[in-house]
Amino acid sequence: MGILDEIEAQAVSAKRPCKLHFICEQLGDEDGAELRQALMDDNIPFLAIVRVLKARGINVADVTIRRHRMKACHCESW
Repeated sequence: MGILDEIEAQAVSAKRPCKLHFICEQLGDEDGAELRQALMDDNIPFLAIVRVLKARGINVADVTIRRHRMKACHCESW
């Protein structure tokens, strides 16, 4: 097995729901759907999402949102 095969195998095995997936589930159907919509909207700043979630008692870092938007998280959505 070459290094590329090892890297690809690692990438496939790393796919699992990211923190934002669990937050959306925690929020319920309506708010979860709205959060998913906000996450995909590049016009909404990371910090706006962080502040609203924090006001609801949910702590998430802006880097988590940034990674998700860049499709660089380990989320199985990608």
